[in-house]
Amino acid sequence: MITKQFTINNKIFIVAITEQIIEYINSLKSLYNVSYEDTESFDQTSSEISNIVKNISEMITPIPADNDLDGLIQELITSVDAKTAELNELQTEYNKTKTKRKRTKKQKK
Repeated sequence: MITKQFTINNKIFIVAITEQIIEYINSLKSLYNVSYEDTESFDQTSSEISNIVKNISEMITPIPADNDLDGLIQELITSVDAKTAELNELQTEYNKTKTKRKRTKKQKK
């Protein structure tokens, strides 16, 4: 778990980036894509987006006002995306190292 501090509208907010927050952010991104691609489902996706944003806002200290939420959600999406990219890069490097070790052991035999 990582704790992040964001300054939005000259106010400081603190968020623990937990698995739950990451799931919420990934769900939001999916719902945003659905609402752009399928305008007929906008009412349903809009309601789901609202619920997720409400859940996220309750996990932020202090609880943000409505006019702070858009900026906070954007910052959270950016942070989660950056952390996901970092973890993917580490996994790729680990896999490369693991593969090299296997090749080296096979060559020694």
